[in-house]
Amino acid sequence: MFKGMHRTVLSLLLVALTVACAAGCSSSKTEGPAKPAEPAKKPDFPTKSIEMVVPYPPGGISDIAARAIASSMTETLGQPVVVVNKPGASGMTGAEYVARYKDPGYAIGLLSPSNYYPELHQKGTSYTSDDLVPVCATHSNLSTVVVKADAPWKNIKELLEYAKTKQVSIGNTGTGATTHLVPGQLAKLGGVNVAHVPFSGDGTAIAAVLGGHIEAACVNFPGAQAQLEAKQLRSLGLFMDQRLPYAKDIPTFEEEGYKLTIPLPLAGVFAGKGTSPEVVAKIDDAIKKALEHAGTKSILTKSGVYIKYINHTDFADLLKNRKETLGQAIIDAGALK
Repeated sequence: MFKGMHRTVLSLLLVALTVACAAGCSSSKTEGPAKPAEPAKKPDFPTKSIEMVVPYPPGGISDIAARAIASSMTETLGQPVVVVNKPGASGMTGAEYVARYKDPGYAIGLLSPSNYYPELHQKGTSYTSDDLVPVCATHSNLSTVVVKADAPWKNIKELLEYAKTKQVSIGNTGTGATTHLVPGQLAKLGGVNVAHVPFSGDGTAIAAVLGGHIEAACVNFPGAQAQLEAKQLRSLGLFMDQRLPYAKDIPTFEEEGYKLTIPLPLAGVFAGKGTSPEVVAKIDDAIKKALEHAGTKSILTKSGVYIKYINHTDFADLLKNRKETLGQAIIDAGALK
């Protein structure tokens, strides 16, 4: 009897195990392995305002260009693009701010060659070109040498001839800037020595000329345009490959017999190291649209800005190719500290 009961219990247990196994297998086939939770989607850039740093005082060509571009970028990106002036150390203060900014992409700078290649004209700088990411080129900085309208020199040759017998001081917008390199090469080609006097920007250099504190200044052409039109200043020549359509009476230095080897300067927008390629491309696209916008183009053209857009890929390649030539020009001008 007990033997029969034992067999019955075993049989029931086997049936129960079979049913449980079947249920488990069926459940596994139906549900499958648990899927890992999907990571939260990163919000689209930008999620807050962006600073556009100008490393010079308000009122200069960089400031004018930045404000016109920033206004259009705000519409495209849907977040405020705010212009912040951070002058100092020939533009290096503002450039370093961008290079060291802790939130990549949310601080960009409109910089000139001397700002994005500090290591070429000064040893032991707090940042180098490796700490900056090219976003795009925006415009060409057209340099001109200006004197007071009533000065005795009518062209650059006359000024350099005068410098053979008298000390001549020529202002610029910062050591190592194109406005420093241009008169440096002109003086070398003319066989003379001149005193280079750095200022914080176009406005302060021009004020020194008008005040009679220096004989001449090399500045960005748009920064002197108002004084040239008002007949307060005279331009002795342009550093450009051709005459400007709106200033056809001003010759290029090459036309005057002075062929400079300095690369024609390009101003551009840069972000800090660590800015992702996707963010760089998005900022680049917004700036491209800004430079194509009729309102922005009108403001820049009326201000004498020579628009020269180059996308981030081509701009980065161009800067690499120009570095050696620019470095030699800085050495020739005696601008390496």
